[in-house]
Amino acid sequence: MRLFPLMILALTACADGRQDLDGDGYCANADSCAGEALPGDCDDGEETISPAAPEWCDGLDRDCDGLVNQPSAIDADPWYVDADGDGFGDPSQLAKSCGELSGWSRDSTDCDDDVANTHPGAVDAPGDGVDADCDPSTAP
Repeated sequence: MRLFPLMILALTACADGRQDLDGDGYCANADSCAGEALPGDCDDGEETISPAAPEWCDGLDRDCDGLVNQPSAIDADPWYVDADGDGFGDPSQLAKSCGELSGWSRDSTDCDDDVANTHPGAVDAPGDGVDADCDPSTAP
């Protein structure tokens, strides 16, 4: 007996002409669009998901492009190439990612990414003329 009132309610909601079910300005497809709604909503039950929504690193396709956790996500982390594998990255070589990138570092303070023993915190050898610790004020 309870199913009958719920069924009537569902039919009323569909029959009222409102095709953008979550109110985000997009409907599921062109055949169901009415009024001002645009087609392309991949989840018409969630107002934070539509073709105009920003992408986040949350495992959901919020912008309806078929991809998740894209480098263009608002909260994607910056990563820097770590060519010498010392854990410090080159500040001039940036990429964004929702997850760890192999061969990259979250630290962008390497002053010579071609030499593994040249990075912040390294020991400057006296008299060698190399700024191994990336601190010009302590360069030998």
